[in-house]
Amino acid sequence: MYEIPEMSPEGGIAHFGFNITNFNEIIQKCKELDVEVLYGGPVEWEKSKSVYIKDPSGYEIELGEVSGGGL
Repeated sequence: MYEIPEMSPEGGIAHFGFNITNFNEIIQKCKELDVEVLYGGPVEWEKSKSVYIKDPSGYEIELGEVSGGGL
């Protein structure tokens, strides 16, 4: 059986990111699905907001308001 390595910026992928069109509904949807939102809720960036969750394997997923954080 293949073991998935821990993600880290030093050795691989830190997280996966997706731009979502229903960003304002994501916190409620996470609550409905019993998905833990990391970092205490939405993280506000200069030009965007992101919500971070983990998939069942422990990989961190970023759900972003603006693609690429608006950079």
